[in-house]
Amino acid sequence: FGLDMALLKRFPIRGDDYIELRANGYNLPNHPTFDYGDQLISSVNFGRITDTLSSARVWEFGLYYRF
Repeated sequence: FGLDMALLKRFPIRGDDYIELRANGYNLPNHPTFDYGDQLISSVNFGRITDTLSSARVWEFGLYYRF
């Protein structure tokens, strides 16, 4: 399973204008989902799992001025 999260804080400036500080996290538990092993019997890597289906944990930070 995957777990994503977003946290934000808004700082009002004047009227409808504000600054938004945002942090997004993707794949927070960072559990790998392994790909199928190489299934070609004549391959050197036959039966070896060399990749994952899911990406690693990713963080994004943003500062936005909304008007």
